[in-house]
Amino acid sequence: MVKKILAKGIYQRGAPAEMKKTKIVILWIISLLLLLFIVQNTAQVRARFFWFTADVPVIVLLVFAATGGFICGILVALAIESRATESKQ
Repeated sequence: MVKKILAKGIYQRGAPAEMKKTKIVILWIISLLLLLFIVQNTAQVRARFFWFTADVPVIVLLVFAATGGFICGILVALAIESRATESKQ
């Protein structure tokens, strides 16, 4: 189901081929910019989370934040898809 939602975001039925290509190009550009931003920020910072404190590179925090945002986006898409499926039945 996750693959279906991910594919649905890029490849919508009836969408022109140019639109599909444009979405893929934009996705690649955003991914590349995120990767460049992450790679350029390698300094050590002190991270605190509740009682846990550690000195970690910013790159690690950025990767965790990007991954967390991606997972949250998938979960929201799944919730919306399940509501739409329930309302159709």
